[in-house]
Amino acid sequence: MEGGRHSIGSGKSFGFGQVKIKALLGNIRPNCSEITVGSIENYLSEFTDYMESKLKKRLKTSWQESEQIQALLAMSKSYLKEYQEEWFGGKFKHMVLTVNPNVNEFAKAKGDKASPGLVLKPFMKPRYSAPETVSHDGIWKDARLQLKKDNGELLAWNDKGERAAVKNGSSLLSHLTLSKRKQKDLGRGSFKKSVRIEGGGKQIRIVEVLEEN
Repeated sequence: MEGGRHSIGSGKSFGFGQVKIKALLGNIRPNCSEITVGSIENYLSEFTDYMESKLKKRLKTSWQESEQIQALLAMSKSYLKEYQEEWFGGKFKHMVLTVNPNVNEFAKAKGDKASPGLVLKPFMKPRYSAPETVSHDGIWKDARLQLKKDNGELLAWNDKGERAAVKNGSSLLSHLTLSKRKQKDLGRGSFKKSVRIEGGGKQIRIVEVLEEN
């Protein structure tokens, strides 16, 4: 980021250790003669494109807009007052370790009887609100079903790979006439029937196995 600084050393909370790094291409040599040394902008663009292509699906957002990168960029400009007000509310602060009075915030943060396992607060304010839970009420056509023999749980998967479940699934199958072959398919998860489901997120429940697909 333009104007950003890296922080190194143990005096960061006092403002020490702020450094700027500038890339120089004068001494870069290609590994083979077929490669031409490009500009900094070209290398940055290629790196960004690579990260976007590899991580966008996993992060569910743009790599550059991800929480991790935005926090890193905010920290790189934490020395600017206006940037502090825009991105985060707290300030760098050393933990307290004194003998008299006996205060050890390091031990407290690691976890003790009085306060087991403190968690550091996020460096910057959240930029995005949590997505609403998507409702899945409806019917899954030709869902793949499996009845677990060990606990009687009935599982269902739709064509998107989403999963629904219900305990004591045999009661939802009692109205079906299943041949031995279909019973085997049901046991190994290859039996297909349409199901009515309800719920959202990871809590999708099977409420009915439909007789007709």
